Amino acid sequence: ITKEALEETAIHEIGHAFVRYKLFENPGIIKITVNPEGTGTLGYVQYKTIKEGYVQKKSTLLNRIKVSLAGMAAEEVFIGEFSNGNTSDLEKATWNARNMITKYGMSSIGFGQLEKESGEMATKVQEEVNNILSQCYKETIELIKTNKQLMKKVVDYLLEHKEINEEQFLEILNKPQKK
Repeated sequence: ITKEALEETAIHEIGHAFVRYKLFENPGIIKITVNPEGTGTLGYVQYKTIKEGYVQKKSTLLNRIKVSLAGMAAEEVFIGEFSNGNTSDLEKATWNARNMITKYGMSSIGFGQLEKESGEMATKVQEEVNNILSQCYKETIELIKTNKQLMKKVVDYLLEHKEINEEQFLEILNKPQKK
């Protein structure tokens, strides 16, 4: 793996971890790693399973979408564009947005559940998915831009150590800034 690919992976993974840290009370990070695996994975964030109850509010689902899009957003903010390494992230974000629209009545389309989407309704659903994803992405970009310097410290630490846990992550984020 090249130094450039390793840095892009660190930026991507810290994007996920940082946005989750900012949007949820408990980030629940087990580890963040940029140790490549034989499966083709260059890095990942592993989270503890946190029980959030049986129901989730719209705001929670939107925050989940933001966390899913955070790797892409971090790449865009730090590098200027994102890579194709976000396939599963985009799949999760799309799944959440689609469920908000078709199952939970959490969109401008209305409250009714949609069993099958075809024709004009399929187009409306796709437009609404894109609207939700676009708005979440814009908000995630802003959150990362606002905190870019702080995130850079964690990215640098991760690149040096290759793997960090939640305690190390929080220690870096909460360390007083030098003036």
